[in-house]
Parts: sequence; structure tokens; C-alpha cells
Amino acid sequence: MNDGARQESRRIEFCDGELLLKSLESEGELRQAYHLRHRVFAETLKWVPERQDRLESDVYDAWSTSIGLFSHQQLLAWYG
Repeated sequence: MNDGARQESRRIEFCDGELLLKSLESEGELRQAYHLRHRVFAETLKWVPERQDRLESDVYDAWSTSIGLFSHQQLLAWYG
């Protein structure tokens, strides 16, 4: 039995028309995602306090795989 946590990384990426669904890997992609989360959860829904850096992240981001939906202009349209 393995008592240690094992981190496994799998890249996800596929296109459908002008949309690209992929795992977020670069610092720039993650910043776009955290900014989108801030706009939704802090600015719109008011579920978390607004931050001066306008980036919303939490402890789970350290080990989660983030997925983003991009338009053909490489703008993040959805994040999960």
C-alpha cells in the first residue's frame, strides 16, 4: 500500500471549431483564470472580498488541474 500522495499530470487539449479546451499550464494562462475567478466571485457575486491584485485563488490551486476554454484569439472564455 502506498501511503504517499502521488501527483499525476495529464495534459488535456482538443478543438471544436473556433474553440480550444485545454489544461492551463503557463503562468499567463493561470493569471487569466484567477482574474476571471475574481471578476465572477469577488466583483459580481460578492462571495469573496475583492483583492487589489484582482486575482482570486485558493489553497486547492496548488495541486489541482485547471481547465480553460479559449476562443480563437486565445482569450480565456471559461475556467473550471
